[in-house]
Amino acid sequence: MHVEFYTLENLPPELNAFWQDAIERQDRISAFTSGRRWFSLMSGDEPDARLLVACRGEDESCRLLMPLMEREWSLDLSLLGKIVARRALKVFKAGGGDLIHDGIEKEDLSHTVRDLFSKRPDIDALWFEHVSGEDRYQKLEACARGAGCFVHAIFRNLPHFRFVLPPTWDECKASRSSKSLGRIRSKENALSRELGEPLELVELRTRDEWQTHAERIESLVDQSWQSQLFGQRFRVSQVQGSADAGYLRGFLLMAGNRAIAFTLYYYGEETMISGILAYDRSYGKHSPGTVLFLKTLEHLYANDPPRYLDFGEGDADYKRQWSNDEIAGNSVLLVKARPSLRLAFAFHRGCNGLNRLVRGMMATFGLDRLLVKRLKRAARE
Repeated sequence: MHVEFYTLENLPPELNAFWQDAIERQDRISAFTSGRRWFSLMSGDEPDARLLVACRGEDESCRLLMPLMEREWSLDLSLLGKIVARRALKVFKAGGGDLIHDGIEKEDLSHTVRDLFSKRPDIDALWFEHVSGEDRYQKLEACARGAGCFVHAIFRNLPHFRFVLPPTWDECKASRSSKSLGRIRSKENALSRELGEPLELVELRTRDEWQTHAERIESLVDQSWQSQLFGQRFRVSQVQGSADAGYLRGFLLMAGNRAIAFTLYYYGEETMISGILAYDRSYGKHSPGTVLFLKTLEHLYANDPPRYLDFGEGDADYKRQWSNDEIAGNSVLLVKARPSLRLAFAFHRGCNGLNRLVRGMMATFGLDRLLVKRLKRAARE
């Protein structure tokens, strides 16, 4: 086997074909975010910050393709919720977040990683953000030992929920109990009565449509407790490139001129991937996010419906209620085995262990729920 390096622009046609074929064979639902067009969009206008690595067998057929984009990743050392130290790592983030391969052996994978680090000695780690299934995780773990790396699992075996849409809206409704749908409709009616206006769903796809509602959207996202607590800010300008490329679908729940809830999906290859959900918290008792989801789903069946909805990693009641497909999600770093990096990650594990011990003690005495309530209240004030 041998390893080759390419830019996106000079990637040979047979490797482009392998790329598309491999991602569709591996997982049809994730093919959108693992493909060339999405990689080009996400890597932006910085051709020097991306690299494609191919591993070919003795018969010259491709065994592995790694589309990589240069990013910074922060290793935070925190104690009791306070960051006490931070180390910035220069990493290569894998396009699509997973291995794109055709039966590659762990020895060949190790050889490819070694060659990559030799070509780019300034890179500290490889980041595979969405490794699905235990087999692929074990392949990366075995590869690390032979490549002079160690594995850092950012998270392991998180539930990753997806929804394969039934062919018609009637079949979709029939897959849920009439009681659960009735509860959502009751909340919708109660919300409409309190607002004194009928609820309307507005879909956003073009740049002009996003700009028209930008202020409303940003206000909803900014008032969410997650945004206020963690300092995250969303601006419509950040996703204009995706909208211009036709990869964005947004939905607003409106009552007259007032925005009540908002959700954003990335869209392509018959798949919609959940991005952001935000709502006016003053109407939280009516579950506006759930109302918005049901109205969005009904709207989709009449307007360019996808085949798949991808809710992403992480557990939530609405994900479990609406999904009919689940995989295990992993996020993995392959880190160069430098002494300084080993020491930094050892400190990180120590801090995490101490934090888990403190959280366990707080949970024993019921202090964890009290702290979360106070943090949420403080974020709203």
